[in-house]
Amino acid sequence: MEQLKKKINDLMIEKKVKGMSVAVTDKEKVIFAEGFGVENMEYPDIKTRPEALYKIASITKVITGLTLMCLKERGFLELDKPIKEYLPWLSFKNKEAESKMTLRHVMSHTSGLPAEYTPEGTKHEEDLIHTLKEGLPELEFASLPGDGKFLYSNWGIRIASMVMQEVTGKKYTDLAKEFIINPLKMERTTFDIHVAATYPLSLPHLDTENGGHEVMHFMQENAARHATGGLYSNIFDLSKIARLLLNDGKDDNNNVIVTKASLDEMRTVHGHSVKDPSIAYGLTMYVKTFGNKILHGHTGNAPPYTSGMFVDNESGLGTVVLMNSNRNDMRALVPELVFNTLGK
Repeated sequence: MEQLKKKINDLMIEKKVKGMSVAVTDKEKVIFAEGFGVENMEYPDIKTRPEALYKIASITKVITGLTLMCLKERGFLELDKPIKEYLPWLSFKNKEAESKMTLRHVMSHTSGLPAEYTPEGTKHEEDLIHTLKEGLPELEFASLPGDGKFLYSNWGIRIASMVMQEVTGKKYTDLAKEFIINPLKMERTTFDIHVAATYPLSLPHLDTENGGHEVMHFMQENAARHATGGLYSNIFDLSKIARLLLNDGKDDNNNVIVTKASLDEMRTVHGHSVKDPSIAYGLTMYVKTFGNKILHGHTGNAPPYTSGMFVDNESGLGTVVLMNSNRNDMRALVPELVFNTLGK
């Protein structure tokens, strides 16, 4: 563990990350948890605490996918039914896409929908339906649903969360809490920045032109995008998600949260990236090849927050890295370093 700590610290210094928290978990418990750097460079004496919260960005999608699969298991929805049957108002320029698109397509980013990132917007989750009705009819499709072409699109995840709300009559955030966050006792995981701010919170740090950093004294918010990347969490809570994946859907007390069959669907490759065929995706989860290992999990980037969470079922290890600096390459570098060092 000391060797791992030194390697991570050296990498953080090399890549000029201001603050970072890293955890490693096995199937039963966290076996490594460290904070590196500072949570706020304006108070350099306060070093990063392992329990500090960060915006986890698109790691949220794993929780969204798990929530949706819980609803599927309870008969609320089907992965292969046209979304138009759940949302009759759904409207696209491409009418063939409109009639063919399913939840499986949007959860695997094989719907053909374009990319989307609008970190600033409404503070009211109820506005999701309005942003979809306004934005979807204007979109140009890159391919048709079912073509097997993976093109990352937050539009699709937003549509999936709208379906969840429609079939249950509950807000997406309440569903995520009911089925995943609360059962796993993720007590410091929240969609609400006002709640996150009451805990140790690692502040976002922007790069400056002279190669340094400055604190970004502003938190971006768009409640209509909660399902795509709205959660704040820490390495301990996210390690519970990692253990859920390692234990085929069971929590730390051996209770089934989501079935192995559902997880197997999420871990099955549904498409390969149009830009890089080596990048594979399941349902709200990357399927990443690293040496002779197959890793499952997700990365996140809500600039300047950067994150990664991956598990290796063969070695029974999972890792979480959360950063307060915009370093996309570190999302994979740190997990790879962990699995190289410990997962042999």
